Amino acid sequence: MSLVEALVKAQSGYRSDVAALVEELKRSEVFAPLVTGGQLPARPTALAIDTMLALHGLPSGDGTVWVALFSSVATLEEAGSRKNWRTDGGPLRYIGFRWEAGIDGMFRQAMEEGRNAGIVFDAGATSELALNVSEVISIANGAIVPLENYVAGQPTRANEQVYIGEPAIPPPAELVHAVESVLGSEPAVSGYQLRQVFIPERDVVAHLVLDIQTQAPESERRRLAQRVGEAIAGIPLPPPGYLDIAFNFNGE
Repeated sequence: MSLVEALVKAQSGYRSDVAALVEELKRSEVFAPLVTGGQLPARPTALAIDTMLALHGLPSGDGTVWVALFSSVATLEEAGSRKNWRTDGGPLRYIGFRWEAGIDGMFRQAMEEGRNAGIVFDAGATSELALNVSEVISIANGAIVPLENYVAGQPTRANEQVYIGEPAIPPPAELVHAVESVLGSEPAVSGYQLRQVFIPERDVVAHLVLDIQTQAPESERRRLAQRVGEAIAGIPLPPPGYLDIAFNFNGE
């Protein structure tokens, strides 16, 4: 698998696809565009320790900057052309490095201090992939995590492994009462239960799910979910801070 293929595959957000990407990153070189080349020679050269460089980044809405990394020089140059990136006012230059060396030597401190929003690979290409700060640091520390912003948009797969049981910590009484106030008066609802679910491919930690038993049609289920959502809005939820709503869920 090439790095580009691994980036595209990791757009699923699934933990196993992220693991495959990390393995490919360990074998690959990535590239970053330079704002200034300083005293660097024009020919390829190894950088001395403590060499200071300024890289082009991608601004975020909160004033921080996404680090822009690329799987190939060609992809970097295409992005540079679109964004009119230059180096010292002249043609765009770049550096190449191993992923692990770059994270530890160039980016980790800025991310831990909140100056970077994360890393975007192959910005503007079909292989574009964004990792937020938490995901980057987790991966750099050897912990493979699903990419929540990506996996949230994926439909459930038939063969997904699911662990389901009673909540380890009793749900807040305010949440229980809010759910009861809605579903207790709905004639189409035959039962409901707050449960805890963990899907390894999708979840960083286990979370609550409200399992509603009903034979109501899809339009009625959407109405029920909306009513529950409105009733629990503003109620503090246990980590990770959200509640899934499912119908006739059996975890299989």
